[in-house]
Amino acid sequence: MLRTTHILFGSTILLASLSQSRPASAEYPSGSLYVGVSGGYNLRLVDWEFGTYVRRDGTAPGQAKSSPIGMLRLGYQIIPRLAIELEGGYLPIQASYDNALNHALKAELNVLFHLLGGGWTPFVLVGGGGYQMYNGSLGMDWDFPAFHGGLGLRGLLASWLALRIEGRGVLSDGFDGKFSRNVEILAGLDLFFSPKVVKKVLDRDGDGLPDEEDRCPGEAGPRTTRGCPDRDRDLVIDSKDKCPDEPGKRELDGCPEKEKDSDGDGVLDSEDKCPDAAGKPELEGCPDGDNDGVPDAEDKCPDLPGLKEHEGCLPEEVAKFTGAIKGITFKTGKADITKKSYPVLDAALQVIQEYPSLRLKIEGHTDNVGKAAKNQTLSEARAEAVKTYLVDKGVDDKRLETAGYGDTQPKESNKTPKGRAANRRIEFTVIQ
Repeated sequence: MLRTTHILFGSTILLASLSQSRPASAEYPSGSLYVGVSGGYNLRLVDWEFGTYVRRDGTAPGQAKSSPIGMLRLGYQIIPRLAIELEGGYLPIQASYDNALNHALKAELNVLFHLLGGGWTPFVLVGGGGYQMYNGSLGMDWDFPAFHGGLGLRGLLASWLALRIEGRGVLSDGFDGKFSRNVEILAGLDLFFSPKVVKKVLDRDGDGLPDEEDRCPGEAGPRTTRGCPDRDRDLVIDSKDKCPDEPGKRELDGCPEKEKDSDGDGVLDSEDKCPDAAGKPELEGCPDGDNDGVPDAEDKCPDLPGLKEHEGCLPEEVAKFTGAIKGITFKTGKADITKKSYPVLDAALQVIQEYPSLRLKIEGHTDNVGKAAKNQTLSEARAEAVKTYLVDKGVDDKRLETAGYGDTQPKESNKTPKGRAANRRIEFTVIQ
């Protein structure tokens, strides 16, 4: 019998070791009740004083023999590796003298501890209880207390069902104040009734979508894109959207479909009043050849700068004060305006004041007498002198611009006195 016991315990440990080669996909549910059933065999190894009429000499019905055993249990899984159990069992025992059938019950309290984590694990079990013979030739008898300990293997077949195989050594009442020794070999099932567990939902980015469903758990995003950011709400996530701030199409990587600009002037055809001719954005895409702010299609004088209120043309009195202005003279080598120039400047002043939209560029020019740098400075100073005269008379200085060109733009030859006199001039140019 001892050899049988050793084989049983060795097999149990071997099965436990093999079970660890497969990954544990679950663990035993904490805080859950379970019920179990086991069946097996109770081996009597030495004399067992269980029964009122037990005798060693065989004159009475004899001792209890080895017998089958069936067990029912109610357990509580405290934590995945620790449980307590209350068990009750039935043993149909034959007497060794007359083979008469006797009926015995068993009750015990156990503590079960898993040696490893996971769903398949060996365990140790210790506990205590007792037996009662309640019917048969051996007579009614209590055998209490009885103590036991054992090894086994327990494995989850499903989250709610576990298989268990175990061997237990039992010490109980023997002759002459000594303990008897029995071995129980059992196999059975445990059925779990797990409490309802409220699973804590993890949502690190706080977008209302659990991390396990969130494709971008570290960045808040809408449910429509599975939790990934989509600033322009076009259903193309920002990390793949080439235009993340502008709603677009998926097939265009999140960018809107580009409109045509047939003339390439930067104004889309849908907004371009002249889609076939390059123009200016401020003129809704229409050209303005003379840069007077009047589109060529509406300009009655498209080759000469004019006034908007005159359909792009210049009134006759304004035209007199464009180009070289005769009668404006300066002291030799200086920017001082001569007094005989005042009537001409006053006439120009009257025209400028009459047409508030008129803007002029005042240009200064010299002959080639003297150094070029000095001529350049002189031309600029003379243009500024004319502007100052007009501004002092009430013209808004924003309507006037100045430029000096020195001797770089002669109108006639500088080889003659007449030519040099023509080149010393002030010109007015209409500007937009």
